[in-house]
Amino acid sequence: MAGDLARDLQSTDAAVRRQALEKAMTDPDLAKRAAAQLVPLAAEADEELREMAVSALESLESPAPESLPELTRLLAQVDGDALYWGATLVGRLGANGASAAPALVAAFRRTSETAAQERIVWALGQMPSKPAEAVELLREAAGSKQARVARLAKEALGS
Repeated sequence: MAGDLARDLQSTDAAVRRQALEKAMTDPDLAKRAAAQLVPLAAEADEELREMAVSALESLESPAPESLPELTRLLAQVDGDALYWGATLVGRLGANGASAAPALVAAFRRTSETAAQERIVWALGQMPSKPAEAVELLREAAGSKQARVARLAKEALGS
């Protein structure tokens, strides 16, 4: 069933995506396993679909750990709201998301979206042990002109 939901969330038919989003919003277990397919929909052009996707993402406590490889790939492919949500889901995995740290660092360096940068720094802070490149980025970000990015980076370094 989760495979069907994942496939339907990627459909080119908006009606199919809408039905899949309704399932994701009412079944947290399905949404958890299809979390990576929800991420691109956070940047959906159709406002109703975008809002449904964000609602489903907001209600997820954490994605299924097996979604990490796909989430990691998405971090290199998306920007804006989708990058924000990809980073959020990786951060919600905590220590289980640590292998995505290099992808988070790369995404931070390529995006100019402040909200996405803030969420990436937050996600890195959720990881109890950070690779050297993540620590280096957090040190740089601690000096950011963006006050929230700097504060989150300092908090992440202190954790």
